[in-house]
Amino acid sequence: MSYFPSEVKYIYLRRRNKVRQGISRVKAMQNGIWRIREGNRQEPVATLHFDYESIADCITWLKRQEKGWERFFKAHGISPLRIEYEELVRDFRGTGVRIFEYLGIPLPVRLELKTDMIKQSDALSEEIVWRFSLRRSC
Repeated sequence: MSYFPSEVKYIYLRRRNKVRQGISRVKAMQNGIWRIREGNRQEPVATLHFDYESIADCITWLKRQEKGWERFFKAHGISPLRIEYEELVRDFRGTGVRIFEYLGIPLPVRLELKTDMIKQSDALSEEIVWRFSLRRSC
């Protein structure tokens, strides 16, 4: 069995909720914490603050990136495996199985798919979502 496939396959991960993705990205840019793993807490390098313009700019950038990938796939006749972040969070194991199947990799008998990543969304995130949505609707 070869570990290098003869054809390239693409897996396209995107997040449906761009407001939450934008807030997550801006929070990471502000506090320097891009991911947290179990047993590996990090101290923020800065205090978080609500920044409507940064979030809005980030959402615009995310949408532009997504459109660029869509144009790339279309121009090259590529049909990637499409996975939404929300699906990955909701069903990590099931999403992992879909990826194995898409890549044509036989599932190991004792497959254990789990993540040690900790979701960073918290009460502050919810407050920022609320404040951003409120200001955006004005």
